[in-house]
Amino acid sequence: MEPIKYATPEALNSTYIDYNRRIQVLCAQGEYVNGSGRVRAPKVLLAFPDDICRRWIVHAKQEGISEGDILQLMTFLGEELDGALNTQKIRS
Repeated sequence: MEPIKYATPEALNSTYIDYNRRIQVLCAQGEYVNGSGRVRAPKVLLAFPDDICRRWIVHAKQEGISEGDILQLMTFLGEELDGALNTQKIRS
């Protein structure tokens, strides 16, 4: 996927939905997605802006989880997205 050029909430949302759908398909097929998280997580993070990537690394270190934990990463990205969408609603 192409990296997000302009980090609007809509762009973040569509990218998140696409990656989350891909992860869910892999889980439905019975693949253990965290087993290859060290490969998948950087690919997911490349699509998102640098500030979100940095926040993920800080969050992972604070929580004591692996930076390659793809399920935790998707949860984190979902929370970040919710915050961005709520901020946009408040400003509108």
